[in-house]
Amino acid sequence: MGRNFKIFLLILIFLPVFEISGFTLDLSNFKPQVKIEDVEYVIFKDGKLEWKLKAKKIWKNNKGDLWGEDLNFINTKKNIEIESGEGFYLAKKKEFILIKNVILKTSDNKTILTQELKFYPEKGIIISNKEVEVQEKRMIVKGEGFVYFVDSGDLKIKKKAQVKVKF
Repeated sequence: MGRNFKIFLLILIFLPVFEISGFTLDLSNFKPQVKIEDVEYVIFKDGKLEWKLKAKKIWKNNKGDLWGEDLNFINTKKNIEIESGEGFYLAKKKEFILIKNVILKTSDNKTILTQELKFYPEKGIIISNKEVEVQEKRMIVKGEGFVYFVDSGDLKIKKKAQVKVKF
């Protein structure tokens, strides 16, 4: 085999690109420089605590991007909580991409289950394009994708909503 072909094969094998339900996440340039365990990180808005992030492990690169495991976000002001198995923070876009068994608990006692979502703390928007299940006390709603507005608490299922009422 020629030298160029071998280099091409190595690039293909070691180029990590993840497809997240229409969100493409290219981690080929993510070269972690710092690993931190048992992390607690806070996000302020207008000088006040807005979100608290806890993570089992976080890796950070020189661009400010993060990758973490066992993530938990808490907004005590709005009484909202988000949990996920893994997640990424893209500093340039100021967005979190959360994956693996994501659970969003809202202030009006809804539990929203999905496999991935995007979270924009500064904009107060949480979105997903994946299948979603919204659990309430007497109702379960299933659909495809959702938008949740943190400030108002409004939730919109994007498509194929099916409602099951419990008596």
